Amino acid sequence: TATDVAGFVGSADDFIEFYDCVNDSSLTSSKSRVAGFVSSASSGAKFVNCRNNGNVTVTGSGSYVAGFVAQGQKLEFRQSVNAGTISASGVDGVGGFVGFTDKTDTVTFVKCHNDGDILGSSSVAGLVGTPRTSSPYSPYRIDSCHNAGAVQSLTNSEYGTGGLLGILTPASVIRNSYNIGTVSTEKGLYTGGLWGDANDPKTTADSIVVEHCYNTATIKGANYGGGLAGGVPYYTHITDCYNTAPVSATFGAGGIAGGFMGHGIEVRRCWNSGAISTVRNGAGGLNGYGNYNIEVYDCFNVGDVTAGTYAAGGLGGETRASYHNCYNRGTISGKEEVGGLVGETFTAASTQQPTQLRNCYNAGLVVPLDTLCGSLIGTVTDRYWADGNVIENCYYVSDFGTFKQDTVGGTPISVAQLCSTDLPGDWTRIGDYHFPLIKDMELPSAIVNSAAVVLAPADSYANVTSDFHVGVADGLSWTASNPVISFSGSQAHIASASTDSVTLTVTDGTFSRNWVIKLNATTSADANVANKQVVAERYFSIGGIEVSKPSNGDGQVYVVLRRYSDGTTEAYKIIDSKK
Repeated sequence: TATDVAGFVGSADDFIEFYDCVNDSSLTSSKSRVAGFVSSASSGAKFVNCRNNGNVTVTGSGSYVAGFVAQGQKLEFRQSVNAGTISASGVDGVGGFVGFTDKTDTVTFVKCHNDGDILGSSSVAGLVGTPRTSSPYSPYRIDSCHNAGAVQSLTNSEYGTGGLLGILTPASVIRNSYNIGTVSTEKGLYTGGLWGDANDPKTTADSIVVEHCYNTATIKGANYGGGLAGGVPYYTHITDCYNTAPVSATFGAGGIAGGFMGHGIEVRRCWNSGAISTVRNGAGGLNGYGNYNIEVYDCFNVGDVTAGTYAAGGLGGETRASYHNCYNRGTISGKEEVGGLVGETFTAASTQQPTQLRNCYNAGLVVPLDTLCGSLIGTVTDRYWADGNVIENCYYVSDFGTFKQDTVGGTPISVAQLCSTDLPGDWTRIGDYHFPLIKDMELPSAIVNSAAVVLAPADSYANVTSDFHVGVADGLSWTASNPVISFSGSQAHIASASTDSVTLTVTDGTFSRNWVIKLNATTSADANVANKQVVAERYFSIGGIEVSKPSNGDGQVYVVLRRYSDGTTEAYKIIDSKK
Protein backbone atom coordinates (compact mmCIF):
# COMPACT_ATOMS: atom_id res chain seq x y z
CA THR A 1 0.00 0.00 0.00
CA ALA A 2 3.07 2.28 -0.04
CA THR A 3 4.31 4.91 -2.43
CA ASP A 4 7.83 4.62 -3.93
CA VAL A 5 7.82 0.87 -4.61
CA ALA A 6 10.47 -0.55 -6.97
CA GLY A 7 12.31 -3.74 -7.88
CA PHE A 8 15.81 -2.45 -7.01
CA VAL A 9 15.80 0.99 -5.37
CA GLY A 10 12.99 2.99 -3.80
CA SER A 11 14.64 6.41 -3.93
CA ALA A 12 18.00 6.98 -5.66
CA ASP A 13 20.46 9.83 -5.22
CA ASP A 14 22.29 11.35 -8.22
CA PHE A 15 24.05 9.25 -10.84
CA ILE A 16 22.98 5.73 -9.99
CA GLU A 17 23.92 3.37 -12.86
CA PHE A 18 22.70 -0.10 -13.87
CA TYR A 19 24.58 -2.43 -16.23
CA ASP A 20 23.28 -5.81 -17.45
CA CYS A 21 20.56 -5.87 -14.81
CA VAL A 22 17.18 -7.60 -14.92
CA ASN A 23 14.04 -7.26 -12.85
CA ASP A 24 11.85 -10.40 -12.92
CA SER A 25 9.63 -9.52 -9.97
CA SER A 26 6.05 -8.31 -10.24
CA LEU A 27 5.13 -5.19 -8.28
CA THR A 28 1.71 -4.21 -6.96
CA SER A 29 0.65 -1.14 -4.98
CA SER A 30 -2.36 1.09 -4.50
CA LYS A 31 -0.26 4.29 -4.38
CA SER A 32 1.93 6.48 -6.63
CA ARG A 33 5.46 6.08 -8.01
CA VAL A 34 5.83 2.38 -8.69
CA ALA A 35 8.48 1.00 -11.10
CA GLY A 36 10.47 -2.08 -12.01
CA PHE A 37 13.88 -0.57 -11.17
CA VAL A 38 13.76 2.82 -9.39
CA SER A 39 10.80 4.66 -7.98
CA SER A 40 12.38 8.12 -7.82
CA ALA A 41 15.76 9.04 -9.34
CA SER A 42 17.21 12.43 -8.39
CA SER A 43 19.42 12.99 -11.46
CA GLY A 44 21.61 11.13 -13.93
CA ALA A 45 20.31 7.57 -13.62
CA LYS A 46 21.76 5.41 -16.41
CA PHE A 47 20.66 1.99 -17.70
CA VAL A 48 22.76 -0.04 -20.15
CA ASN A 49 21.65 -3.44 -21.48
CA CYS A 50 18.96 -3.77 -18.81
CA ARG A 51 15.55 -5.41 -18.90
CA ASN A 52 12.32 -5.27 -16.94
CA ASN A 53 10.27 -8.47 -17.18
CA GLY A 54 8.08 -7.77 -14.17
CA ASN A 55 4.46 -6.74 -14.43
CA VAL A 56 3.70 -3.48 -12.63
CA THR A 57 0.16 -3.02 -11.28
CA VAL A 58 -1.34 -0.06 -9.43
CA THR A 59 -4.84 -0.63 -8.15
CA GLY A 60 -5.60 2.90 -6.95
CA SER A 61 -5.29 6.39 -8.38
CA GLY A 62 -2.20 8.54 -8.38
CA SER A 63 0.78 9.53 -10.51
CA TYR A 64 3.75 8.01 -12.32
CA VAL A 65 4.13 4.30 -12.93
CA ALA A 66 6.71 2.66 -15.24
CA GLY A 67 8.79 -0.36 -16.14
CA PHE A 68 12.09 1.31 -15.11
CA VAL A 69 11.76 4.74 -13.40
CA ALA A 70 8.53 6.18 -12.05
CA GLN A 71 9.93 9.73 -11.70
CA GLY A 72 13.36 11.06 -12.66
CA GLN A 73 15.49 13.60 -14.49
CA LYS A 74 18.52 13.54 -16.79
CA LEU A 75 17.93 9.86 -17.54
CA GLU A 76 19.82 7.71 -20.07
CA PHE A 77 18.76 4.33 -21.49
CA ARG A 78 20.81 2.23 -23.94
CA GLN A 79 20.05 -1.22 -25.37
CA SER A 80 17.34 -1.76 -22.78
CA VAL A 81 13.90 -3.39 -22.92
CA ASN A 82 10.65 -3.30 -21.03
CA ALA A 83 8.74 -6.56 -21.44
CA GLY A 84 6.48 -6.20 -18.44
CA THR A 85 2.81 -5.30 -18.59
CA ILE A 86 2.05 -1.94 -16.95
CA SER A 87 -1.52 -1.70 -15.66
CA ALA A 88 -2.52 1.49 -13.85
CA SER A 89 -6.00 2.53 -14.95
CA GLY A 90 -6.27 5.29 -12.33
CA VAL A 91 -2.80 6.77 -12.82
CA ASP A 92 -1.63 9.82 -14.80
CA GLY A 93 1.83 9.49 -16.32
CA VAL A 94 2.36 5.83 -17.25
CA GLY A 95 5.26 4.62 -19.41
CA GLY A 96 7.04 1.46 -20.41
CA PHE A 97 10.31 3.05 -19.24
CA VAL A 98 9.51 6.31 -17.41
CA GLY A 99 6.32 7.74 -15.91
CA PHE A 100 7.47 11.35 -15.44
CA THR A 101 10.59 13.31 -16.46
CA ASP A 102 11.26 16.42 -14.37
CA LYS A 103 13.49 19.52 -14.71
CA THR A 104 15.22 20.65 -17.92
CA ASP A 105 17.86 17.98 -18.46
CA THR A 106 17.91 15.88 -21.63
CA VAL A 107 16.48 12.35 -21.48
CA THR A 108 18.17 9.88 -23.85
CA PHE A 109 17.02 6.59 -25.40
CA VAL A 110 19.25 4.62 -27.80
CA LYS A 111 18.29 1.21 -29.21
CA CYS A 112 15.57 0.63 -26.64
CA HIS A 113 12.11 -0.87 -27.07
CA ASN A 114 8.91 -1.57 -25.20
CA ASP A 115 7.18 -4.94 -25.67
CA GLY A 116 4.74 -4.75 -22.76
CA ASP A 117 1.12 -3.58 -22.94
CA ILE A 118 0.63 -0.22 -21.21
CA LEU A 119 -2.67 0.90 -19.64
CA GLY A 120 -3.18 4.17 -17.79
CA SER A 121 -5.58 6.99 -17.08
CA SER A 122 -3.83 9.73 -19.12
CA SER A 123 -0.37 10.57 -20.51
CA VAL A 124 0.40 6.98 -21.47
CA ALA A 125 3.21 5.81 -23.78
CA GLY A 126 5.69 3.05 -24.60
CA LEU A 127 8.74 5.04 -23.42
CA VAL A 128 7.72 8.10 -21.36
CA GLY A 129 4.24 8.98 -20.11
CA THR A 130 4.70 12.70 -19.42
CA PRO A 131 7.26 15.48 -18.88
CA ARG A 132 6.68 18.39 -16.54
CA THR A 133 3.77 20.46 -17.83
CA SER A 134 5.36 23.91 -17.52
CA SER A 135 8.42 25.46 -19.17
CA PRO A 136 11.32 24.73 -19.19
CA TYR A 137 10.88 21.15 -20.39
CA SER A 138 13.09 18.07 -20.63
CA PRO A 139 14.06 17.51 -24.29
CA TYR A 140 14.20 13.92 -25.56
CA ARG A 141 16.92 12.31 -27.70
CA ILE A 142 15.48 9.11 -29.15
CA ASP A 143 17.40 7.05 -31.72
CA SER A 144 16.63 3.57 -33.09
CA CYS A 145 13.84 2.81 -30.63
CA HIS A 146 10.39 1.28 -31.02
CA ASN A 147 7.19 0.27 -29.29
CA ALA A 148 5.50 -3.10 -29.85
CA GLY A 149 3.07 -3.10 -26.92
CA ALA A 150 -0.57 -2.06 -26.95
CA VAL A 151 -0.82 1.43 -25.43
CA GLN A 152 -4.16 2.65 -24.06
CA SER A 153 -5.45 5.60 -22.01
CA LEU A 154 -8.91 5.74 -20.46
CA THR A 155 -9.88 9.23 -19.28
CA ASN A 156 -10.80 12.55 -20.84
CA SER A 157 -7.56 14.50 -20.71
CA GLU A 158 -5.81 17.19 -22.72
CA TYR A 159 -2.64 15.12 -22.51
CA GLY A 160 -1.54 12.54 -25.02
CA THR A 161 -1.30 8.84 -25.73
CA GLY A 162 1.60 7.66 -27.93
CA GLY A 163 3.69 4.72 -28.98
CA LEU A 164 6.87 6.40 -27.70
CA LEU A 165 5.87 9.60 -25.86
CA GLY A 166 2.67 10.84 -24.31
CA ILE A 167 3.89 14.43 -24.76
CA LEU A 168 6.67 15.65 -27.06
CA THR A 169 8.84 18.50 -25.73
CA PRO A 170 10.73 21.41 -27.38
CA ALA A 171 14.25 20.76 -28.73
CA SER A 172 13.57 17.02 -28.93
CA VAL A 173 15.02 14.80 -31.67
CA ILE A 174 13.51 11.46 -32.77
CA ARG A 175 15.34 9.44 -35.42
CA ASN A 176 15.12 5.94 -36.93
CA SER A 177 12.28 4.92 -34.62
CA TYR A 178 8.87 3.31 -35.11
CA ASN A 179 5.67 1.96 -33.60
CA ILE A 180 4.12 -1.47 -34.29
CA GLY A 181 1.78 -1.61 -31.27
CA THR A 182 -1.86 -0.48 -31.29
CA VAL A 183 -2.32 2.94 -29.69
CA SER A 184 -5.81 3.91 -28.53
CA THR A 185 -7.73 6.13 -26.14
CA GLU A 186 -11.25 6.15 -24.80
CA LYS A 187 -11.54 9.92 -24.27
CA GLY A 188 -8.11 11.57 -24.56
CA LEU A 189 -7.52 14.46 -26.94
CA TYR A 190 -4.31 13.51 -28.78
CA THR A 191 -3.23 10.05 -29.96
CA GLY A 192 -0.32 9.08 -32.24
CA GLY A 193 2.01 6.29 -33.27
CA LEU A 194 5.08 8.16 -31.97
CA TRP A 195 3.62 10.81 -29.66
CA GLY A 196 0.24 12.15 -28.63
CA ASP A 197 0.28 15.77 -27.44
CA ALA A 198 3.18 18.27 -27.56
CA ASN A 199 4.52 21.33 -25.72
CA ASP A 200 5.26 24.18 -28.15
CA PRO A 201 8.78 25.50 -28.76
CA LYS A 202 8.75 29.28 -28.36
CA THR A 203 11.59 29.98 -30.82
CA THR A 204 13.32 28.24 -33.73
CA ALA A 205 16.27 27.55 -31.40
CA ASP A 206 14.10 24.89 -29.74
CA SER A 207 12.92 23.31 -33.02
CA ILE A 208 11.91 19.66 -32.97
CA VAL A 209 13.38 17.19 -35.49
CA VAL A 210 11.73 13.90 -36.50
CA GLU A 211 13.47 11.82 -39.19
CA HIS A 212 13.16 8.33 -40.71
CA CYS A 213 10.30 7.18 -38.49
CA TYR A 214 7.13 5.20 -39.20
CA ASN A 215 3.98 3.57 -37.85
CA THR A 216 2.41 0.27 -38.95
CA ALA A 217 -0.17 -0.30 -36.19
CA THR A 218 -3.78 0.86 -35.77
CA ILE A 219 -4.24 4.29 -34.17
CA LYS A 220 -7.62 4.99 -32.56
CA GLY A 221 -8.12 8.49 -31.19
CA ALA A 222 -11.10 10.04 -29.48
CA ASN A 223 -10.28 13.42 -31.01
CA TYR A 224 -7.02 14.10 -32.86
CA GLY A 225 -5.37 10.92 -34.12
CA GLY A 226 -2.31 10.55 -36.37
CA GLY A 227 -0.06 7.83 -37.73
CA LEU A 228 2.92 9.65 -36.22
CA ALA A 229 1.37 12.29 -33.95
CA GLY A 230 -1.87 13.44 -32.45
CA GLY A 231 -0.69 17.06 -32.60
CA VAL A 232 2.44 18.54 -34.18
CA PRO A 233 3.72 21.66 -32.35
CA TYR A 234 5.40 24.86 -33.56
CA TYR A 235 8.78 24.67 -35.33
CA THR A 236 8.72 20.94 -36.01
CA HIS A 237 10.54 19.39 -38.98
CA ILE A 238 9.32 15.95 -40.10
CA THR A 239 11.32 14.23 -42.85
CA ASP A 240 11.22 10.79 -44.53
CA CYS A 241 8.43 9.37 -42.37
CA TYR A 242 5.35 7.27 -43.19
CA ASN A 243 2.24 5.47 -41.96
CA THR A 244 0.71 2.26 -43.36
CA ALA A 245 -2.00 1.55 -40.77
CA PRO A 246 -5.63 2.65 -40.23
CA VAL A 247 -6.09 5.88 -38.26
CA SER A 248 -9.46 6.91 -36.84
CA ALA A 249 -10.75 9.70 -34.59
CA THR A 250 -13.90 11.60 -33.78
CA PHE A 251 -12.40 14.54 -35.69
CA GLY A 252 -8.93 15.42 -36.89
CA ALA A 253 -7.36 12.23 -38.30
CA GLY A 254 -4.34 12.07 -40.60
CA GLY A 255 -1.71 9.66 -41.86
CA ILE A 256 1.08 11.83 -40.43
CA ALA A 257 -0.77 13.97 -37.86
CA GLY A 258 -4.25 14.47 -36.50
CA GLY A 259 -3.45 18.16 -36.45
CA PHE A 260 -0.63 20.51 -37.39
CA MET A 261 -1.04 22.70 -34.32
CA GLY A 262 1.47 25.50 -34.83
CA HIS A 263 3.44 27.77 -37.18
CA GLY A 264 6.84 26.96 -38.64
CA ILE A 265 6.10 23.28 -39.35
CA GLU A 266 7.84 21.66 -42.33
CA VAL A 267 7.03 18.19 -43.66
CA ARG A 268 9.20 16.64 -46.39
CA ARG A 269 9.19 13.31 -48.23
CA CYS A 270 6.47 11.73 -46.13
CA TRP A 271 3.62 9.43 -47.20
CA ASN A 272 0.56 7.52 -46.07
CA SER A 273 -1.09 4.31 -47.29
CA GLY A 274 -3.37 3.69 -44.28
CA ALA A 275 -7.14 4.20 -44.30
CA ILE A 276 -8.00 7.49 -42.57
CA SER A 277 -11.47 8.09 -41.09
CA THR A 278 -13.35 10.43 -38.76
CA VAL A 279 -16.77 10.16 -37.19
CA ARG A 280 -17.23 13.87 -37.80
CA ASN A 281 -14.91 16.22 -39.70
CA GLY A 282 -11.29 16.78 -40.62
CA ALA A 283 -9.87 13.66 -42.30
CA GLY A 284 -6.74 13.94 -44.46
CA GLY A 285 -4.17 11.66 -46.01
CA LEU A 286 -1.38 13.65 -44.33
CA ASN A 287 -3.08 15.92 -41.76
CA GLY A 288 -6.62 16.17 -40.50
CA TYR A 289 -6.50 19.77 -39.28
CA GLY A 290 -4.07 22.68 -39.46
CA ASN A 291 -5.10 26.33 -39.15
CA TYR A 292 -1.46 27.46 -39.18
CA ASN A 293 1.37 28.31 -41.58
CA ILE A 294 2.72 24.93 -42.67
CA GLU A 295 4.94 23.92 -45.61
CA VAL A 296 4.61 20.43 -47.09
CA TYR A 297 7.02 19.24 -49.79
CA ASP A 298 7.28 16.06 -51.88
CA CYS A 299 4.62 14.05 -50.04
CA PHE A 300 1.89 11.68 -51.20
CA ASN A 301 -1.17 9.78 -50.03
CA VAL A 302 -2.44 6.49 -51.46
CA GLY A 303 -4.79 5.58 -48.57
CA ASP A 304 -8.57 6.01 -48.66
CA VAL A 305 -9.89 8.97 -46.64
CA THR A 306 -13.42 9.25 -45.20
CA ALA A 307 -15.05 11.99 -43.12
CA GLY A 308 -18.36 11.16 -41.44
CA THR A 309 -19.62 14.71 -41.94
CA TYR A 310 -17.41 17.27 -43.73
CA ALA A 311 -13.84 18.22 -44.68
CA ALA A 312 -12.10 15.22 -46.23
CA GLY A 313 -9.01 15.64 -48.43
CA GLY A 314 -6.35 13.50 -50.03
CA LEU A 315 -3.63 15.61 -48.41
CA GLY A 316 -5.40 17.72 -45.76
CA GLY A 317 -8.88 17.71 -44.27
CA GLU A 318 -9.13 21.27 -42.89
CA THR A 319 -5.88 23.10 -43.55
CA ARG A 320 -4.17 26.33 -44.57
CA ALA A 321 -0.92 24.52 -45.45
CA SER A 322 1.08 25.11 -48.63
CA TYR A 323 1.57 21.83 -50.51
CA HIS A 324 4.40 21.62 -53.04
CA ASN A 325 5.00 18.70 -55.43
CA CYS A 326 2.44 16.43 -53.75
CA TYR A 327 -0.25 14.03 -55.01
CA ASN A 328 -3.17 11.85 -53.97
CA ARG A 329 -4.22 8.42 -55.26
CA GLY A 330 -6.64 7.47 -52.47
CA THR A 331 -10.45 7.49 -52.68
CA ILE A 332 -11.83 10.52 -50.81
CA SER A 333 -15.39 10.55 -49.45
CA GLY A 334 -17.63 12.54 -47.12
CA LYS A 335 -20.93 14.37 -47.00
CA GLU A 336 -19.59 17.79 -48.03
CA GLU A 337 -16.35 19.74 -48.44
CA VAL A 338 -14.70 16.74 -50.05
CA GLY A 339 -11.60 17.46 -52.12
CA GLY A 340 -9.11 15.33 -54.00
CA LEU A 341 -6.30 17.26 -52.26
CA VAL A 342 -7.89 19.50 -49.58
CA GLY A 343 -11.39 19.36 -48.12
CA GLU A 344 -11.84 22.69 -46.31
CA THR A 345 -9.45 25.50 -47.22
CA PHE A 346 -8.65 28.79 -45.45
CA THR A 347 -8.20 32.32 -46.76
CA ALA A 348 -5.47 34.66 -45.53
CA ALA A 349 -6.00 36.09 -42.05
CA SER A 350 -3.72 38.55 -40.28
CA THR A 351 -0.26 36.90 -40.33
CA GLN A 352 -1.65 33.55 -41.43
CA GLN A 353 -1.20 32.32 -44.99
CA PRO A 354 -4.03 30.98 -47.16
CA THR A 355 -4.20 27.40 -48.40
CA GLN A 356 -1.94 26.93 -51.44
CA LEU A 357 -1.33 24.11 -53.95
CA ARG A 358 1.68 24.13 -56.29
CA ASN A 359 2.82 21.44 -58.73
CA CYS A 360 0.35 18.88 -57.34
CA TYR A 361 -2.10 16.41 -58.84
CA ASN A 362 -5.05 14.25 -57.84
CA ALA A 363 -5.62 10.88 -59.50
CA GLY A 364 -7.93 9.50 -56.81
CA LEU A 365 -11.70 9.12 -56.84
CA VAL A 366 -13.78 11.82 -55.15
CA VAL A 367 -17.05 10.38 -53.81
CA PRO A 368 -19.55 13.00 -52.61
CA LEU A 369 -22.16 11.62 -50.24
CA ASP A 370 -24.10 14.89 -50.34
CA THR A 371 -23.08 18.27 -51.75
CA LEU A 372 -19.90 20.40 -51.86
CA CYS A 373 -16.91 18.61 -53.39
CA GLY A 374 -14.21 19.05 -56.00
CA SER A 375 -11.42 17.25 -57.83
CA LEU A 376 -8.81 19.38 -56.00
CA ILE A 377 -10.59 21.28 -53.21
CA GLY A 378 -13.97 20.89 -51.59
CA THR A 379 -14.89 24.57 -51.05
CA VAL A 380 -15.02 27.63 -53.31
CA THR A 381 -17.17 30.15 -51.43
CA ASP A 382 -15.64 33.50 -50.36
CA ARG A 383 -15.34 32.31 -46.79
CA TYR A 384 -12.92 29.57 -47.82
CA TRP A 385 -11.38 30.73 -51.11
CA ALA A 386 -10.21 34.22 -52.11
CA ASP A 387 -7.61 35.99 -54.26
CA GLY A 388 -4.75 35.05 -51.94
CA ASN A 389 -5.34 31.31 -52.34
CA VAL A 390 -3.20 29.57 -54.96
CA ILE A 391 -3.63 26.63 -57.33
CA GLU A 392 -0.58 26.68 -59.60
CA ASN A 393 0.47 24.00 -62.10
CA CYS A 394 -1.97 21.48 -60.62
CA TYR A 395 -3.88 18.70 -62.43
CA TYR A 396 -6.76 16.33 -61.78
CA VAL A 397 -7.93 13.22 -63.60
CA SER A 398 -11.20 14.00 -65.38
CA ASP A 399 -12.03 10.37 -66.31
CA PHE A 400 -13.36 9.82 -62.78
CA GLY A 401 -15.83 12.71 -62.98
CA THR A 402 -15.70 16.48 -62.57
CA PHE A 403 -17.54 18.94 -60.32
CA LYS A 404 -18.67 22.55 -60.46
CA GLN A 405 -16.16 23.32 -57.69
CA ASP A 406 -13.40 22.60 -60.24
CA THR A 407 -13.80 26.06 -61.76
CA VAL A 408 -11.57 27.49 -59.03
CA GLY A 409 -8.43 26.17 -60.72
CA GLY A 410 -6.39 23.20 -61.87
CA THR A 411 -6.19 21.51 -65.25
CA PRO A 412 -8.39 18.51 -66.12
CA ILE A 413 -6.40 15.68 -67.66
CA SER A 414 -7.22 12.13 -68.72
CA VAL A 415 -5.52 9.06 -67.27
CA ALA A 416 -3.78 8.51 -70.59
CA GLN A 417 -2.55 12.11 -70.70
CA LEU A 418 -1.33 12.06 -67.09
CA CYS A 419 0.67 8.90 -67.92
CA SER A 420 2.44 10.66 -70.80
CA THR A 421 2.69 14.33 -69.77
CA ASP A 422 5.77 15.87 -68.16
CA LEU A 423 4.42 17.83 -65.21
CA PRO A 424 6.01 21.02 -63.86
CA GLY A 425 8.12 20.28 -60.81
CA ASP A 426 10.47 17.51 -59.74
CA TRP A 427 8.73 14.38 -61.10
CA THR A 428 9.79 11.11 -62.69
CA ARG A 429 8.07 8.16 -64.37
CA ILE A 430 9.03 4.47 -64.20
CA GLY A 431 7.48 3.41 -67.52
CA ASP A 432 4.57 3.61 -69.95
CA TYR A 433 1.05 3.63 -68.48
CA HIS A 434 2.26 4.94 -65.11
CA PHE A 435 1.34 8.14 -63.29
CA PRO A 436 4.21 10.52 -62.40
CA LEU A 437 6.12 9.84 -59.18
CA ILE A 438 8.00 12.27 -56.97
CA LYS A 439 11.69 12.06 -57.80
CA ASP A 440 13.61 10.00 -55.23
CA MET A 441 10.25 8.72 -53.83
CA GLU A 442 9.92 5.69 -56.14
CA LEU A 443 8.82 3.45 -53.27
CA PRO A 444 6.82 0.19 -53.56
CA SER A 445 3.69 1.90 -52.19
CA ALA A 446 4.07 4.63 -54.82
CA ILE A 447 4.93 2.34 -57.75
CA VAL A 448 1.96 0.00 -57.29
CA ASN A 449 -0.38 3.00 -57.13
CA SER A 450 1.23 4.62 -60.17
CA ALA A 451 0.38 1.62 -62.38
CA ALA A 452 -2.63 2.78 -64.41
CA VAL A 453 -5.35 1.22 -66.55
CA VAL A 454 -5.24 3.09 -69.87
CA LEU A 455 -8.25 2.45 -72.12
CA ALA A 456 -8.73 2.76 -75.85
CA PRO A 457 -9.52 6.40 -76.80
CA ALA A 458 -13.26 5.82 -77.35
CA ASP A 459 -13.80 3.83 -74.13
CA SER A 460 -14.60 4.89 -70.57
CA TYR A 461 -14.25 2.96 -67.31
CA ALA A 462 -18.03 2.46 -67.36
CA ASN A 463 -17.98 1.23 -70.95
CA VAL A 464 -14.94 -0.88 -71.94
CA THR A 465 -15.41 -2.34 -75.42
CA SER A 466 -11.88 -3.37 -76.44
CA ASP A 467 -8.45 -4.40 -75.24
CA PHE A 468 -6.50 -1.91 -73.10
CA HIS A 469 -3.12 -1.33 -71.45
CA VAL A 470 -1.85 -1.48 -67.86
CA GLY A 471 1.29 -0.23 -66.17
CA VAL A 472 3.93 -2.89 -65.57
CA ALA A 473 7.21 -2.84 -63.62
CA ASP A 474 9.51 -5.27 -61.85
CA GLY A 475 7.66 -6.92 -58.96
CA LEU A 476 4.15 -5.91 -60.10
CA SER A 477 1.47 -8.42 -61.12
CA TRP A 478 -2.06 -7.91 -62.45
CA THR A 479 -5.10 -10.10 -61.84
CA ALA A 480 -8.76 -9.83 -62.86
CA SER A 481 -11.86 -10.95 -60.95
CA ASN A 482 -13.22 -12.41 -64.21
CA PRO A 483 -11.06 -14.78 -66.33
CA VAL A 484 -12.43 -13.20 -69.48
CA ILE A 485 -9.54 -10.72 -69.07
CA SER A 486 -5.96 -11.93 -69.38
CA PHE A 487 -2.67 -10.03 -69.22
CA SER A 488 0.44 -10.26 -71.39
CA GLY A 489 2.99 -7.63 -70.48
CA SER A 490 1.23 -4.28 -70.59
CA GLN A 491 -1.56 -5.66 -72.81
CA ALA A 492 -4.91 -6.58 -71.23
CA HIS A 493 -6.99 -8.80 -73.55
CA ILE A 494 -10.75 -9.37 -73.44
CA ALA A 495 -11.16 -12.97 -74.61
CA SER A 496 -14.90 -13.08 -75.29
CA ALA A 497 -18.09 -11.07 -75.23
CA SER A 498 -18.98 -9.83 -71.75
CA THR A 499 -21.00 -7.13 -69.98
CA ASP A 500 -19.64 -7.85 -66.49
CA SER A 501 -18.14 -5.42 -63.96
CA VAL A 502 -14.56 -6.53 -63.36
CA THR A 503 -12.10 -5.63 -60.61
CA LEU A 504 -8.51 -5.37 -61.80
CA THR A 505 -5.88 -5.62 -59.06
CA VAL A 506 -2.22 -4.70 -59.28
CA THR A 507 0.00 -5.85 -56.43
CA ASP A 508 3.64 -6.15 -55.44
CA GLY A 509 2.97 -8.58 -52.58
CA THR A 510 2.71 -5.85 -49.92
CA PHE A 511 0.67 -3.04 -51.46
CA SER A 512 -2.17 -3.26 -53.96
CA ARG A 513 -4.61 -1.04 -55.87
CA ASN A 514 -7.95 -1.95 -57.44
CA TRP A 515 -9.45 -0.57 -60.63
CA VAL A 516 -13.12 -1.32 -61.42
CA ILE A 517 -14.26 -1.37 -65.04
CA LYS A 518 -17.57 -2.24 -66.74
CA LEU A 519 -17.20 -4.39 -69.82
CA ASN A 520 -19.33 -3.93 -72.91
CA ALA A 521 -17.36 -6.18 -75.22
CA THR A 522 -19.43 -7.71 -78.01
CA THR A 523 -16.67 -9.26 -80.17
CA SER A 524 -16.39 -13.02 -79.68
CA ALA A 525 -13.13 -14.88 -79.39
CA ASP A 526 -13.86 -16.82 -82.59
CA ALA A 527 -14.10 -13.60 -84.60
CA ASN A 528 -10.75 -12.42 -83.26
CA VAL A 529 -8.95 -15.57 -84.36
CA ALA A 530 -10.70 -16.40 -87.59
CA ASN A 531 -7.43 -16.22 -89.53
CA LYS A 532 -5.38 -18.33 -87.08
CA GLN A 533 -4.91 -22.09 -87.02
CA VAL A 534 -5.76 -23.86 -83.75
CA VAL A 535 -3.08 -26.43 -82.82
CA ALA A 536 -4.24 -27.41 -79.28
CA GLU A 537 -7.10 -26.92 -76.82
CA ARG A 538 -7.39 -27.65 -73.10
CA TYR A 539 -10.56 -27.47 -71.03
CA PHE A 540 -10.97 -26.55 -67.36
CA SER A 541 -13.85 -26.42 -64.94
CA ILE A 542 -14.69 -23.00 -63.53
CA GLY A 543 -12.83 -24.13 -60.38
CA GLY A 544 -9.60 -24.63 -62.37
CA ILE A 545 -9.61 -28.46 -62.69
CA GLU A 546 -8.62 -29.76 -66.13
CA VAL A 547 -11.31 -31.92 -67.78
CA SER A 548 -12.01 -33.66 -71.07
CA LYS A 549 -13.75 -31.69 -73.81
CA PRO A 550 -17.32 -31.13 -72.55
CA SER A 551 -19.91 -32.94 -74.69
CA ASN A 552 -22.74 -33.93 -72.35
CA GLY A 553 -24.71 -30.71 -72.62
CA ASP A 554 -24.67 -30.30 -68.82
CA GLY A 555 -25.14 -26.52 -68.97
CA GLN A 556 -21.94 -25.85 -66.94
CA VAL A 557 -19.42 -23.08 -67.65
CA TYR A 558 -15.94 -24.16 -68.75
CA VAL A 559 -12.74 -22.30 -69.60
CA VAL A 560 -11.02 -23.15 -72.90
CA LEU A 561 -7.27 -22.53 -73.25
CA ARG A 562 -6.52 -22.44 -76.96
CA ARG A 563 -3.06 -22.38 -78.58
CA TYR A 564 -2.51 -21.18 -82.17
CA SER A 565 0.06 -21.90 -84.85
CA ASP A 566 1.73 -18.52 -84.34
CA GLY A 567 2.49 -19.42 -80.70
CA THR A 568 -0.14 -17.19 -79.11
CA THR A 569 -2.68 -18.48 -76.61
CA GLU A 570 -6.17 -17.41 -75.63
CA ALA A 571 -8.55 -18.22 -72.78
CA TYR A 572 -12.32 -17.82 -72.91
CA LYS A 573 -15.47 -19.23 -71.36
CA ILE A 574 -18.01 -21.58 -72.97
CA ILE A 575 -21.30 -23.11 -71.80
CA ASP A 576 -21.78 -26.81 -72.55
CA SER A 577 -25.42 -26.65 -73.61
CA LYS A 578 -27.60 -28.97 -75.66
CA LYS A 579 -28.34 -27.82 -79.22
